[in-house]
Amino acid sequence: MKKTTRALLSTALTMSIIAGCSKPTNGNQATQTPKPAAENKTETAASAKNEFGWEMPKNPIEFSYYYADSISPDKTKKNSELIHKYLLEKFNVNLTKITYDAKKDDKLNLMLASGDYPEVIANMDEATVAKWVAQGKVIDLAPYVDKYAPNMKTQLGDLYKTYLTNGKLYALPAYWGSLPIPDYSAHIRYDYWKELGMPKFETPDQYYDVLKKMQEAHPKNDKGEKTYALTAYAPVTEKVVPTLAGMWGLKNGDKIGADGKITSWVNTPEGLELTLFMNKVYRDGLLDPDAFINKYENMKAKMSTDRVMGFIGAWWIGWNAGHEVWQKNDPKWTEEKRFVQVSAKRRMPKRRTYPEKIRAARA
Repeated sequence: MKKTTRALLSTALTMSIIAGCSKPTNGNQATQTPKPAAENKTETAASAKNEFGWEMPKNPIEFSYYYADSISPDKTKKNSELIHKYLLEKFNVNLTKITYDAKKDDKLNLMLASGDYPEVIANMDEATVAKWVAQGKVIDLAPYVDKYAPNMKTQLGDLYKTYLTNGKLYALPAYWGSLPIPDYSAHIRYDYWKELGMPKFETPDQYYDVLKKMQEAHPKNDKGEKTYALTAYAPVTEKVVPTLAGMWGLKNGDKIGADGKITSWVNTPEGLELTLFMNKVYRDGLLDPDAFINKYENMKAKMSTDRVMGFIGAWWIGWNAGHEVWQKNDPKWTEEKRFVQVSAKRRMPKRRTYPEKIRAARA
């Protein structure tokens, strides 16, 4: 099995707590200069609880972190403005995200060489974390997790130990504690599904049957353009195929045997079933012809103009290409007009018990 850390640390929110911080260099403009740790002390005595049960501190808790990527500080400030305001208003937490135009590797190396870096850095890959650890720039988070975040150990279970180096925790796994929602999955137009009475489905074929009925009820959109039961968004091999493969019990596009042997989906019976499933959608004329070469804007154009019943992809696609467009452009928009995530799984053949085999043999 591939090391768990690699997969999680490659995503967007791997954080390492950095010791001995100081103000960042002026080589690139940041969204806000972080304060040294000594200036971040706040009075946390509670004055009242908010609607979420959070004990509001009397003074704001100030917290800054550098997101290691090449992103315009102006863009970051604009995109972070609402969440910054919300956290400050609802929780009295002044959270500031710092970004630079510089390439992250160059910026991190400069910080490491100069000693100028903020208290927290996010989006560091495993190799970079190891480099900072080797130079003694990272503190052990394990005692703080034990004291303040035992839920993290509960959530990770046996995987927690895979993040330890000689018993010490130098980086948090990506997105730990995030909402427990699927990332890549099957989706369906909720309002069209509800029109049919929300027929239940469990298998990939049943999922498609429902999409097909929805398309039959809406063969064209208001502009007279043909609709499709299913679409997808590239990169297909990296995201769509592994998600589809999951419906047939494969893991990240691979079949893992009892002996630990890994077989690519293309060489498995499940992969053949997956291929036949997609071929069926295609032969019925209900697969978006651009499904495997879609540029995002092309896919969004189809979805936002009511030409798609379902898709395979990330949760944010259904939002950005669906209700986030409709609620602005459709004066009659309701909450039900949206894409929702659904589950479909191949039904495994029932194993016959020993008495059943005897009766079958006698018959």
